[in-house]
Amino acid sequence: MVTLEEAKDHMRVTFPDDDAGILKMIDAAVDHLQSIDVDMTVDPLPPAIHHAVLLLVAHFFSNREVMKQFLLEGTCFGLIAGLIGLGLSFLIGSALSSWLLSQTETLKDTSDSAALSPTIMLAGVGIAVVCGALGSLYPAWRAAHVSPMEALRHG
Repeated sequence: MVTLEEAKDHMRVTFPDDDAGILKMIDAAVDHLQSIDVDMTVDPLPPAIHHAVLLLVAHFFSNREVMKQFLLEGTCFGLIAGLIGLGLSFLIGSALSSWLLSQTETLKDTSDSAALSPTIMLAGVGIAVVCGALGSLYPAWRAAHVSPMEALRHG
């Protein structure tokens, strides 16, 4: 059987904060190998099986913060989309304003072009960032709550 100390040594983890989680990951790795008919009752485990458990635990440990990763990606996509939307709205607004001014006699005397205030631009980008984060919240929550066994089965 793989011990906590062996798993932590394999992953070069020196702090005790994640010990309970690593123990659960060891159990999940053993359960997975048993589910594919690997005999885990042999003591000591053959070196290849022992190493397989360590590799699975390291994989689980390196992917433990899935929700943070999803939220960060969603927020970044929201920021990028907001900036692209801001640029497109400025270009389309200016072109539409110029076209409307040339088509309408009554507007020629009132203004030369459409203007966006910095407050409106920042609000638009901020709303896009919030929408990106909120849009990624449910997929992030779902991904974070998939058991390691299910993730391995459906790969």
